[in-house]
Amino acid sequence: MGARRWGRRKAWPVVIGLGVVLALVGYLAVRFIRSTTSDECTAHDTDGTTAMLDLDQASHAATIAAVAHARGLPERALTIALATAIQESKLRNLTYGDRDSLGLFQQRPSQGWGTPAQISDPVYAVGRFFDALVKVPDYLNLPVTEAAQQVQHSGYPEAYAQHQAMATTLADVLTGRAGPALSCTVSAADPTGVREADRRGRWRERVRTEGRLPERPQPEPCHPRR
Repeated sequence: MGARRWGRRKAWPVVIGLGVVLALVGYLAVRFIRSTTSDECTAHDTDGTTAMLDLDQASHAATIAAVAHARGLPERALTIALATAIQESKLRNLTYGDRDSLGLFQQRPSQGWGTPAQISDPVYAVGRFFDALVKVPDYLNLPVTEAAQQVQHSGYPEAYAQHQAMATTLADVLTGRAGPALSCTVSAADPTGVREADRRGRWRERVRTEGRLPERPQPEPCHPRR
């Protein structure tokens, strides 16, 4: 993901940094120009690490960061939440899962996480995750995988560790500590991508302002690079 690649694609990235995160409670804004061939976002950390997501994944990562920011939680809490969501859903708001698991964190209505409609609201799901995380004793000093497991009670308790590097990169970028470094492009060959991102944004804004769950949209790459 060097400057040469972006030059070839003639992309106009949207740069997202501190201060914009609060606006991302509702949605991830994107712009596009002709000649791009795919929809994607790239997070660039100060240590040279990059993480690639599609627009849907980036929107959910931004929502997690915004809820953490609104609650005044430290970056470590955001890192734990992102690592958990990457493992559980690949940052997708899933409508299926093991038994009755749903959403970004694969929370189960039968285990008291909320109704299916509530869990399908990303803002609600993130909030419920943080509600449980902050009750974990000394969670900020625990390894990411241990803190996540205390909340999730997964059958694969070590799985969260593999996503720590990507989660750290995204947390650095979305809190602004890495500077304005999240770039998104939308394919001109498929301008519906712009309309779809805007539709998701309007949906999340209605959830936030109206306090109810309207009918939602929905749609894999999710990997760190160096």
